[in-house]
Amino acid sequence: MNYFEEYGVSSNQLDRLIVKEPNTKRTNSLLSTGKSFSREISLRITACRETFEEVGILFFRNHKTLKKLSSTPTFGEDYEDVNFDRVGWQFAVHKDAKQFLNLCRSLHVVPDLWSLYEWSLWRSPFTAEKRYDTVFYFVSSTKKPTVLLEHSEVKRTMWKTASEYLDLHKNKKIWLPPPQMYELSRLSKFTRLQNLTNYASYRSRQTKELLAPFYYKSSDAMIGVLPGDDLYPSEENSPSSTLNYSSKQLKFMAKNLHRIVSFDMHETVIQKNVSSSNSQLDIFDKCKL
Repeated sequence: MNYFEEYGVSSNQLDRLIVKEPNTKRTNSLLSTGKSFSREISLRITACRETFEEVGILFFRNHKTLKKLSSTPTFGEDYEDVNFDRVGWQFAVHKDAKQFLNLCRSLHVVPDLWSLYEWSLWRSPFTAEKRYDTVFYFVSSTKKPTVLLEHSEVKRTMWKTASEYLDLHKNKKIWLPPPQMYELSRLSKFTRLQNLTNYASYRSRQTKELLAPFYYKSSDAMIGVLPGDDLYPSEENSPSSTLNYSSKQLKFMAKNLHRIVSFDMHETVIQKNVSSSNSQLDIFDKCKL
């Protein structure tokens, strides 16, 4: 944080990144917290660093654009407006994460934390040997960036709409893990980038429920239940179990549904009839992907 202070980033500008509303489910449940500053700041710095390390895109702000911060939703547009040894620095950051700060110092910029909108919070399934939290961030851009792949991290890139990715998953061309599929189905409901950016900006300032799936095996599917579902356990140490019913029977036996039903790696149904908390968009009712 010393570099941000040296650069002239004010406490008010950093406070814009902090979710103000109390959220017991979130703050008390995160598996780790920021050591010397807010989790909302540390994770954004990590996201900016990883984006550069893996695909060579550097989201940054200089003194001029830092002064233009406002309440208006922000597009991340500055990533190509600077010339430097992108290949060399990407290699350096891949070898040593601390080099990312040295890169910013050499360019006289700071990571653009303000263009990263907090989208959702997920945790590994209850049955995972090692559990960790994942924060999804949303960044919008009006132009397609030039990527530089770090081939030990990324094999290839594709630029598709959310609906196109879901179709590729359904047609067995790619595989999407349940959290990515869930969030892409949410993104697919938007047809205009500005509307999506406005919503992401609004949601970033709201509290969010931590989504930690709990899995059951039915007679025909794996069912990942989420908070609000009648089958969701009250205690985290509840053992997973096999249910001697079909997924269809379990659907009609429940009043409150919030689950991801996977019949195989690619045939998946999201069942949801409960209202989302904290003004989250309800878009999953009877949504088959």
